[in-house]
Amino acid sequence: MPENRFQPPKGMRDIYPEEMAARQAIFSKIREIMKLYSFREVEPTKIEHFETLAAKSGEEIEKEIYTFEDKAGRKLGLRFDLTVGMARMVASSAYPLPVRWFCIADMFRYEAPQKGRYRAFWQWDAEIFGSSSIFADAECIALGCDAMSAFDIEFEVRMSNRKLVEGIMRVVGIPKNKILDAFRCVDKLQKIGKENVLIEMEKRGIDPEKGEKVLDALKISGTYKDVEESVKSLNNSDDPLIPEALKEMCMLDKALKFFGVDKHCTFDLSIVRGLDYYTGIVFEGYATNRKVLGSALFGGGRYDGLVGRYGKDVPAVGLAGGVERLMEVLKAEGKLPSVTTAPDYFVAFVTPELMDVCASIASKLRKRGMAAEMELMDRSLSKQLKRASRIGAKKVIIVGPKELEKDKVKVRDMESGEEVLVEVNNL
Repeated sequence: MPENRFQPPKGMRDIYPEEMAARQAIFSKIREIMKLYSFREVEPTKIEHFETLAAKSGEEIEKEIYTFEDKAGRKLGLRFDLTVGMARMVASSAYPLPVRWFCIADMFRYEAPQKGRYRAFWQWDAEIFGSSSIFADAECIALGCDAMSAFDIEFEVRMSNRKLVEGIMRVVGIPKNKILDAFRCVDKLQKIGKENVLIEMEKRGIDPEKGEKVLDALKISGTYKDVEESVKSLNNSDDPLIPEALKEMCMLDKALKFFGVDKHCTFDLSIVRGLDYYTGIVFEGYATNRKVLGSALFGGGRYDGLVGRYGKDVPAVGLAGGVERLMEVLKAEGKLPSVTTAPDYFVAFVTPELMDVCASIASKLRKRGMAAEMELMDRSLSKQLKRASRIGAKKVIIVGPKELEKDKVKVRDMESGEEVLVEVNNL
């Protein structure tokens, strides 16, 4: 029998108690931040109709969707992000706008597994539906900043505007029907480098010289003033999308100052985000610590056309962060939450005949809100004490026949080793 016969499929993994405890601590902190921003928690279904998932997600994502047919022959898929599901929920509901929802849940993508990235993974996600105000964009960026600050992570946020990049592409001469292809290629810039992006563009029918001009323009970064001056210096930069985008970026720059997070933020035109549904401001948050340099912690942007695909045309903006990536960064920085799962008490017996008394004591402790584990393996007292030590129990209650004759039990403090007799009724 092969050794790995009963291992999880490639890209999937089990989560054991220690990691699960750390995850729950992370989830709790994220929920605290969401509460401060008045977001309400929801969860879209894990299984969607394929056409729901494929709506404006892009051909690359379509290839990564886990698809299958149900018994009625309908083509279904597992969710690959939370934005699509929440957008569909908003479109099919009558909640007053703006809707402020968040979710912490698992997703599935059929892509090459790598460190900190799996085919089944978790994200935290927050979305604002119904507002076209630049303050909604700024608030999402501020939320991401506050979340990273809550975990004491050194980070920066790089921002751009898809309208500006599209305007530049049009000025350069990228055909209208190749704009989305160009975006998909540019999104891979940090992963595969300039030369490979140009090769990808050529494969998609984009002239290499025009592709080169686009990539040269996307080197623009810095403050808003830096970007504005650099963009205006480009030849023929009079495409109508360009001034519109610059105006939005100027307003965003000012709004971020009001939220007090501008010190973390810089503009970088190479940030375009890979999903086709983005329409305006986009951003990504990165760890800046040398140990984890370049690790994307969260990303998002405006996607005003997506909800309309499901029947209700409302503007929207949001962000999402990967839980596994966050944990990798926290671990590298020595900041991963260390959460004890140890019980307050371990209830041991001297003879197995006293197991019923142990059960009564354990039940009494639990009703008082104390975590208690009782012996279930019929082991000797010495082995029970070893078990209590191994699981980190703070105290051990030893139920013995002599003590029970006086309605008492021994209580041992596992740190000091001190033992005292306590009346059963006083536990």
